[in-house]
Amino acid sequence: MSELKTLSIDELYQLRSDIDVELRRREAQPLIDEGRQELVDELWAAHPDLRPEYAVSWGDDGMDAPAWVKPSSPAQGYPIGAVVSHGGHVWVSELAMNTEEPAESDWWTRRDLLPGPEDVIDVELEPDEQGDFAPVDDPYRLPESSPDDGPAPIEEPYRLPETSPEDPA
Repeated sequence: MSELKTLSIDELYQLRSDIDVELRRREAQPLIDEGRQELVDELWAAHPDLRPEYAVSWGDDGMDAPAWVKPSSPAQGYPIGAVVSHGGHVWVSELAMNTEEPAESDWWTRRDLLPGPEDVIDVELEPDEQGDFAPVDDPYRLPESSPDDGPAPIEEPYRLPETSPEDPA
């Protein structure tokens, strides 16, 4: 950061401009990727022969992941979650329209390094007073008026009172 003090005012303004441009680019990138993926999905629907072969599920037991093939364009790139084999490992795509060769990077993750179904921790829960296993802070459990009465009954819908304009005195 001490280099900032040595920059001229013009260099500082240029750096500030470059930072603003990069921030806007990074903020827009997820929307751009989403739009591109929608276009690719439409293209694949119209031309299924362009779609790369890949597995998509953790439950692909007994199946080998298809071998990675270098896509000739981003339209043929692998989507997020695509599972392929390459170089003796099974890889999961971390990027939409992925055309990069699988390797340790931001674009691919080795599947054996990800948690799988065998990594799930079994937790035994105790039922609450109502016999339910939902946690106390469960957002889907409706609050009750009292533990004995259950939910408060609704007799009729609420209506706004009718008002009439008052005469100025």
